[in-house]
Amino acid sequence: MEHGPSDRGMDRKPEEIKVAIVGTERSIEDSCGWIGKAEAGFEGSGSKKLNLFPGFRKGAGFDCDIVLDRSLSASVSPRDILGASAHGDYQERITRLTDLFFDAVANVAAKSPSVILVAMPTELLEEVVKAEAVMGLQKQTLKLFFHDLLKAKSLSLGRPL
Repeated sequence: MEHGPSDRGMDRKPEEIKVAIVGTERSIEDSCGWIGKAEAGFEGSGSKKLNLFPGFRKGAGFDCDIVLDRSLSASVSPRDILGASAHGDYQERITRLTDLFFDAVANVAAKSPSVILVAMPTELLEEVVKAEAVMGLQKQTLKLFFHDLLKAKSLSLGRPL
């Protein structure tokens, strides 16, 4: 039995996946490094099963190349993140942060990448952690709130996020 993507051998199968990344310069660099390692795939834990992750390259895994072109990415400054989260209640701060990231996502969507990756920067994660400290039982919803709001706003852009 042959394994691989369901569109293998079809005309519509992509030869490459162009990835745009939105985040701080640091989170973009970190993401590029991780994706670079993932291109070759990750070995399993020594079992005789397939690799833990088959990778992105022609002839193996997803049978296409992943393209990391920095001109497709957009950086959000840590200073802007801290400014957007400086005042107001949690919902107001997250709404401003979502707007900040949406502007960057909209800019890269116009460059026609195959997919847009949001590399969550430390500054944004710290905002969520601060809010979790005072939210108690509701804290499970906080991490999803930014994601869900950004995803909903981005649906109109026509690019997977």
